[in-house]
Amino acid sequence: MLEAYVGMPYNLHNKNGLNCWALVALVYSDLFDAVVPDYQADNLQAVSAAFTAAFAEGLHGFTQVDEPKDFDVVIMKSDRLFHCGIWYQGKVLHSNNGAKQVTFERLKDATRNFKVVEFWRK
Repeated sequence: MLEAYVGMPYNLHNKNGLNCWALVALVYSDLFDAVVPDYQADNLQAVSAAFTAAFAEGLHGFTQVDEPKDFDVVIMKSDRLFHCGIWYQGKVLHSNNGAKQVTFERLKDATRNFKVVEFWRK
């Protein structure tokens, strides 16, 4: 179901590709006709700060859950970075900066550089 997104180019600024949150917004729009505001910023720290604040304040209608279900948002955090993707059938679809494209991989592989992993449901 999410295979159509795999291989789409990564781009922090959304001009010729998708950052992680733009991918989440696109999937929710395509599959559920849900409007999820996008964020644009000049650097990863600014985008990370905006994401973290929005989720903490409940601005997008997501609530944190302990066990993920298909299409939940996976939030990955380290000291100063925030990353997100979509949980589906035990894997994470995310816009992978390292691969410079959207990938669909095991949670363990997607989260290897992050200290905290959370699941959020709309």
